[in-house]
Amino acid sequence: MGIKRVGFSGGVGYNKIITEYLQQFTKRIGLEFLMHERIAPGDAGISAGQLFYAGGR
Repeated sequence: MGIKRVGFSGGVGYNKIITEYLQQFTKRIGLEFLMHERIAPGDAGISAGQLFYAGGR
């Protein structure tokens, strides 16, 4: 089975250099890079992720 996707969020998501590096790195090692597009990458994104996770349980 193994890991196939990597999710990325948090305040560091505002840093374009780090985000682009992680995208390239995950692609290079065969993983899918996931990052939200409609929710801000900072605390709002983390809070939204917690709500989605809790709602799915």
